Amino acid sequence: MEKHSPQGEEHTFPPPGKRLCLELFSREPRLEFLLDISRGTIRITKYTFQNRGFKSVVLARLDIDGNPHRNPDGEDIGRTHLHLYDELYGDKWAYPPPPIFTNPCDAFLTLDQFLDFCHVVTKPVISRGLF
Repeated sequence: MEKHSPQGEEHTFPPPGKRLCLELFSREPRLEFLLDISRGTIRITKYTFQNRGFKSVVLARLDIDGNPHRNPDGEDIGRTHLHLYDELYGDKWAYPPPPIFTNPCDAFLTLDQFLDFCHVVTKPVISRGLF
């Protein structure tokens, strides 16, 4: 489903240890979406992009240089992985990132690719911070 960011607002990419939460909307007014951008504190290469629906349902979450993940079946997934919503398990399953994410070390490129992956057509304006 296509999502849009309200226009006329500019945001700053969060510094290490901080988080940014942005509202997204679709043509269906009763559906609410959120985009979360989080940065690690100790490992500044760690960040998370997350798309939520209904305020609390994680639809997609991309963890970059985070902790390794163990799936419900015991399979271990590396430090960079993608969680996708599943009706039975919620966001408990993770997968290696698909090829759309070409350079996870580049936070701004990866954010743009994550927005494409989540069908955000009108993207938020996010400027680089000091870090």
